[in-house]
Amino acid sequence: MKKQQSDTMTCLSKPLPASDVLETSLPKDEPNRGEEDKEDEEYVKQLSNSDIMKRYVDRAKKVRAR
Repeated sequence: MKKQQSDTMTCLSKPLPASDVLETSLPKDEPNRGEEDKEDEEYVKQLSNSDIMKRYVDRAKKVRAR
């Protein structure tokens, strides 16, 4: 069986402006993030290279799973 081809074109919706996309993708608790970043930097300074690599790999797996 062959698929029948149609002469019609499917229209996609117009994409959102970049500013709207960025606003919706940021977490709501963004102002508190600065303090957490400073604490993370101090914590990372105390870690060994293998610990840093393990954290990096774990985070990469989480990002890819999204």
